Amino acid sequence: MIFDPQIMPTFSCEVLFTSPSKLKGSFSYTEGGTSTSQNFGIKFEHVPEADSKDSTATGEGLVQMWQDGVTDGATDQNCGIDPYDVVTSVAYKNTSDNLSFRAVKARFSDNMTKSEYFDLSGEVVGTSITENASGGWCADFNVVRANIDSNGFGKIGYAWQAGKSDGYTRTFNIKTVSNSSDNQTGDAYFGFNPHPDNGSYRSTNIDRMICNWAGPGNSKTGVAKVQRQQLSYDSTANVWKSIQDNITFAPTNTCDFDNSSYSTTTFDGSGASITNNLESISNFTTNFGSQPTKPSPTLE
Repeated sequence: MIFDPQIMPTFSCEVLFTSPSKLKGSFSYTEGGTSTSQNFGIKFEHVPEADSKDSTATGEGLVQMWQDGVTDGATDQNCGIDPYDVVTSVAYKNTSDNLSFRAVKARFSDNMTKSEYFDLSGEVVGTSITENASGGWCADFNVVRANIDSNGFGKIGYAWQAGKSDGYTRTFNIKTVSNSSDNQTGDAYFGFNPHPDNGSYRSTNIDRMICNWAGPGNSKTGVAKVQRQQLSYDSTANVWKSIQDNITFAPTNTCDFDNSSYSTTTFDGSGASITNNLESISNFTTNFGSQPTKPSPTLE
């Protein structure tokens, strides 16, 4: 890797400890002759086993992080002009045989304050500024929900939305199962879910496949299907391999393409029509089952 000294940032950092669980500071860096200063904060709360007053709360915790006044020299028009704020929360429950967590990260307009970043539960607010003008996120909304056992098997759901007006999250779910010492299987799914403002508050569920996101005559109605890959663990190579996939579709509203009336239009250079082999949404619901539960820590 080659570094250009003209764009290599130099950092300085001053940190202030306000309590055993809080960290506030600022840092500055110089890039291309321009100096920039930013503030940040981290708050960490955890209920350890040895000191817990409530056994049901043991291993619970909440992390809050925010970076104030981020400037990257560009804007996606969702948060207005630079700078913007980046805010993250992680609520978790860690036991001897399971880890469950929900992580939420998003961009906020720079005129927001810390009190507007988080809801009453302490997590990053799940509604956008379109729905919650006093404190909603404006771009790059991410949610990860997971329930993983001590051997690393379980479920993970991830949802992402680029801007507050996109309308739908792009969503990935994966489930792995250890059926025996030499038989580990899994299923991975991709599809879309409605905007978090639309009743699916910080959800990682999938309810449709949108095959024509931005093409001519595009529709977000989608079809009641998902992409799916069935997985098997190769213990020799120590990798998960796809043993069957259902990921083929045409970029049309129906996910299919009839080429019979378009003699000069071809996909994949073959000139053939395309029939999708996507998985039924009902099979996703049955095989994946319920979404990973989200922890709601009771902090002492």
